[in-house]
Amino acid sequence: MRKAYFLLALLFILPALACGSTSATTSTTPVAVTQQPTLRPTFTPVVEPSSTPPFEEMGERVASAYVAIAMIQFNAEITSEIADGLASGELDTLEAGAMRLGAILSIQVAEDAIQEVAGPPDVLTDIWENALGVHEATKDVMSRWFNGKIDSGQVVAEMSPILQDANVAISDAENVASHVYNFDAEELKAKREETVKGVRATLGMVTPEHTTTPVPPTPTPQSTHLGDLVEQYGYSLSATAVENPTILHEWEDPAPTGYKAVAVEVIVGNISAEQFWANQLHFTLIDHEGFAYPNNQVDRAGENNFPSVDIGVGEKARGWIAFMIPEGATPTYIKYEAGYNQYITVGLLP
Repeated sequence: MRKAYFLLALLFILPALACGSTSATTSTTPVAVTQQPTLRPTFTPVVEPSSTPPFEEMGERVASAYVAIAMIQFNAEITSEIADGLASGELDTLEAGAMRLGAILSIQVAEDAIQEVAGPPDVLTDIWENALGVHEATKDVMSRWFNGKIDSGQVVAEMSPILQDANVAISDAENVASHVYNFDAEELKAKREETVKGVRATLGMVTPEHTTTPVPPTPTPQSTHLGDLVEQYGYSLSATAVENPTILHEWEDPAPTGYKAVAVEVIVGNISAEQFWANQLHFTLIDHEGFAYPNNQVDRAGENNFPSVDIGVGEKARGWIAFMIPEGATPTYIKYEAGYNQYITVGLLP
């Protein structure tokens, strides 16, 4: 198993390390938005000398945690797919049984990957705890299913919120790896998807083809304004105020030359049937020229910054999110990542 873990680590991490840097210096040139924008950090907090491990070591710990989280997400995904295929009749009992044994093996590989994580950096703590919860929940569902205590239909129902949490965890981990530790997020994501395909093929886990209900398109930024409410993917989003510029908390470094700090107050609501987790890393600011600015984990002065929080059914969370943008840029809309390739946008202009 240890050999399998290191093989996965090589497949997931080494190409990204070749494209990324463990230096604390990041270009502040904004990235133009296309139909599916590739987000780049525009400002990186300065790592002050302290008793904490050096930046390079922290980057290695992020990489180690990322491998484990990727395996955890894969296991949640494949458990759900096998159960769905069996329940819908797309898989026969023999095929599903062989795939289920492969999934159990994959869960053990994830166990080994978790053991290799010496302890994620503080910036990954919440994401790591969420991923571990997904891992334990997937193990529990698989164990009860394997022992005949639940059927495939029950597995599908139970795995739905677990898979949602898994997708949020891997997305957040990629955001941290990119925005804070300068990994190439697109390279990480592409290599993860390529490796998952290889693992599926090795274990005989061909992804069943499913028909999906079309999702209504996200309202265009031009059609929404400050104060409007957008509802999609089980989320609601509105922006209630913009501070341009804003004042950062006293412990934050000042904006780099040519840049300013701005802040947006948002409200995120849960209109789904399941609890979900939200935090500032899910937000991206877009300016009047279409440039994208990820949240850099800087806090606006005051006590009401947007929290990292579980939002229950029917509940909402409110708070301010700060961004670093060029002095001449105008905040035009804000985008929230609701899930894998699922984005909600709302305008910031009156």
